Amino acid sequence: MAEVKGNLNKKEWHVVPSQSSMRMENPIRKIVDNLIPPNIPGKELISVSIGDPTVYSNFTTDSFIVDTFTKALQSNKYNGYTPSVGRPDARRAVAEQLSTPNHKLTESDIILTLGCSGALEMAIAALCDTGDNILLPSPGFSLYRTLCDYKSIQVRYYNLLPDQNWSIDLTHLASLIDSRTKAILVTNPSNPCGSIFSRSHMSDILSVASTHKIPLICDEVYAHMSFSESAPFYSFAQISTDVPLLICGGTAKRFLVPGWRLGWLAIHDRNQSLSEVRKAAVNLSQLLLGPNSLVQAILADVLKNTPKEFFESTNNQLKENAEILYKGLKGLKGVEAMMPDGAMYMMVKIKSEEMRDVKDDVEFASKLLSEEAVSVLPGRVFQAPGFIRLTLLPSKQKLGVLVERVGDFCRRHAKEDQKEVKRVG
Repeated sequence: MAEVKGNLNKKEWHVVPSQSSMRMENPIRKIVDNLIPPNIPGKELISVSIGDPTVYSNFTTDSFIVDTFTKALQSNKYNGYTPSVGRPDARRAVAEQLSTPNHKLTESDIILTLGCSGALEMAIAALCDTGDNILLPSPGFSLYRTLCDYKSIQVRYYNLLPDQNWSIDLTHLASLIDSRTKAILVTNPSNPCGSIFSRSHMSDILSVASTHKIPLICDEVYAHMSFSESAPFYSFAQISTDVPLLICGGTAKRFLVPGWRLGWLAIHDRNQSLSEVRKAAVNLSQLLLGPNSLVQAILADVLKNTPKEFFESTNNQLKENAEILYKGLKGLKGVEAMMPDGAMYMMVKIKSEEMRDVKDDVEFASKLLSEEAVSVLPGRVFQAPGFIRLTLLPSKQKLGVLVERVGDFCRRHAKEDQKEVKRVG
């Protein structure tokens, strides 16, 4: 038997994980996957912490989508592997959806991914090496940092301005750019803010990117989920004339099927500046061979033929739920709700100076859960200390109960000179 030299001759088992895996942490999942509901008699848990529209069964996908999927499954035709970049017919359908009058896409511009998260991971990995930096929104979706930390990509946060409907502080954004800045990531509509950029503000963002020759990664998974007449949704692809874009989207939110895990990366090139990045993205697609074959098989039909009334109904319900929360929280001491324009979320400012024993958003969320069985996410998860994020997804009846519980909580913790008389009716 050959002699084993050095430290390979171990006497005890000790298997060490990779450093990259130990850098991984998803703050949202860390909270919701380990949530232990409090045992409060008469108070069932109401969770407005995770953006899954299927949790309460009041948001359901359209019957046309279910029937189309069922037929594909029963046909027994779509159980095999697909091309790593996705089925050609599915990619053509996405290309048609995301084309603009001045920039037509083809199937070669689309890569199907494992959810929008997979598209974001692909875009970041295609652009950035270890030691490079990427600019992320603050507040912003926490997964962005998770994807960067895994690959030792430096994160730099640019500020969103709450008093200007969460528009970007463009001066701050520009100040963060250096020679190793590889991308600016923008989210529109916003998770967690529920805000939507105006067309003029988007032009200003593109101007910064153009000046510094930095491409945009655009998280548009909430595309078209606007419920405010004053804040219509525009894609950056409709506005950019020279800035190259990697647009990330998917079926999870708008089609109310997050578990189907189908997303896409759309390469909106300008001046052939993404030709090498396109090759890199194709290489990355060969790691996991794309999303579920059945969902790919029905994607073209779903994108083209889902009734528009389904989307209108979803947006209307989100608007009604937002109004219930906004009106119900208005006037309470210790909180200040911010009416959203779209997506599935509402940000609420925690006014700790009006509360006698709640010092910040983390303590607010913790005590609200333990005392009222209401689960929210502290803003710190999104780089937004001093805020909490609520989803707009429970039924109207549950939202009514939630408002009552938050009201009781705020009155109980208000400073003596801030207390108010409990509302009647």
